[in-house]
Amino acid sequence: MNKAEFIKILTRSLKERNISDVDEIVAEYSIFFDLKVTDGHSEEEIAARLGDPKDISQQFDTESPRPATGNKTIVTIGLVFADFFVILFFILLYAWVLVMVSGAVTFTVLGGFLLLNLNINNLIPSMPDFIRLVLGVVSLELSVLFVIGTEYFRLFVRQLHRSYSRFHRNAIAGASGEGILPSIPIYPQIPAVKNRRMRNITLIMLTVFIISTLSGYIAAALMAGSFEFWHVWGWFGYP
Repeated sequence: MNKAEFIKILTRSLKERNISDVDEIVAEYSIFFDLKVTDGHSEEEIAARLGDPKDISQQFDTESPRPATGNKTIVTIGLVFADFFVILFFILLYAWVLVMVSGAVTFTVLGGFLLLNLNINNLIPSMPDFIRLVLGVVSLELSVLFVIGTEYFRLFVRQLHRSYSRFHRNAIAGASGEGILPSIPIYPQIPAVKNRRMRNITLIMLTVFIISTLSGYIAAALMAGSFEFWHVWGWFGYP
């Protein structure tokens, strides 16, 4: 049984039982198929793992509820305590996303200032023009790496949030004898084309960043006549 056949039977069975939210339930199982296909599983393997769609539709039949897997009150209390720590955890994760965004913005602005030779309130220390240009390019390369890293992390946090929300919903539904939806993996399921493009850009930019950083360091050391060129140019208050 492939995805189309599974969805067709599931939709028909849900409608025959007059289940509410048919579209939402079907959409969730459709997304589950897409995610597992991305992981390399065939549609037939996924359908076999899910089981008979008619049996699945029976889970959502309020007139024939499935056996409860636990005490709803106890499960709810446990989830409330868990939610307190989970919320704090997600606050930290989203705060780190903001930190990464700030890093991307900072390196973008710094790179632009260095390349355009802008120096507000003399915040940027003096250096030869060639080194200034190299550092400007390095800063922009860092900003690109920060942007890609931020996007990966943002997608991970969002997927983790969705996965916990589904666990939360299924825990209460299971304790109440209601139908449960497929679990959501914690790792982001990025489309293959986008994932490959982001990975290639990261590898290329990381390689260029390493090469340009080493080249800039060697050039600065040669121009200053010292491996600690920042002391020679008085970057940190040294003469």
